[in-house]
Amino acid sequence: MKYLDLKNTTFIIPIKIEHPDRYRNAKTTLGFLNKHFKTNIFIYEVSEDGESKIDFKKSLKNLSIKHWLVGNDEVFHRTKYLNVMLDSVKTKVVVNYDIDVILSPSNYIECQQSILNKESDVIYPYEFGLGQKMVLDNINLDEFYNSGFDINYIEGRPDIFNLYGAEYGHCMFFNTNIYKNNGGENEQFISYGPEDKERGERFQRLGYVVNWKPGYHVYHFEHHRGNDSSPRNPHFDHNWGVYNNLNRLCGEDFSAYEEYYKNPDYAKDYKTI
Repeated sequence: MKYLDLKNTTFIIPIKIEHPDRYRNAKTTLGFLNKHFKTNIFIYEVSEDGESKIDFKKSLKNLSIKHWLVGNDEVFHRTKYLNVMLDSVKTKVVVNYDIDVILSPSNYIECQQSILNKESDVIYPYEFGLGQKMVLDNINLDEFYNSGFDINYIEGRPDIFNLYGAEYGHCMFFNTNIYKNNGGENEQFISYGPEDKERGERFQRLGYVVNWKPGYHVYHFEHHRGNDSSPRNPHFDHNWGVYNNLNRLCGEDFSAYEEYYKNPDYAKDYKTI
């Protein structure tokens, strides 16, 4: 089999496998990437007992993997973990990537080329609106695996997915230097909250070319939702306060808003952000 070349791209993926759904989705998503691509994967895994739950990593022969493993934090500080990984990225393209999503294989290549060709600074690989196909629990994963992780298996079974909204989350491709030089991930956002929305709006406000792909979809494997993936996050109200304060700053003093993202406080912990 000829593998598609994504060597100019690095995926940064924060993971906490605290439920069987998360294990299933990690195995499916990483297996899908391994089946179709030669590429780079950075994984920041938080484990309650300090032991990795990714017991299938050795089977991912086509992926160049860098793996951080840390013990359990009080809260899943997703933005911080993404920055730790982003700081080590050396490829021209980087993908902020959820462990529960996949795309059509050609979509990854098109997004990489859009960044490399300077057609986009940031690209969301789905349409703005009903761009998500949420894959339900009734998918037969064995059949999907046996199909060679063929996206047509899902497309041919409309009974196993529903159309849902997608705007700023799931996964996004960045020009790596632009991502790093404009604040990376805002670590004021802790766990679940509007960090996806803030990030997308930020790069548009700062004048970068942010694109979506009409007619394309992200395939999202549904999963258990604990405190780190729902409004039950104890920092949820705090996060919305951060979002609203940034909106206010942007409206009142745009130059101060720009200055904030040139050198945010959390950037002192990194070499390249």
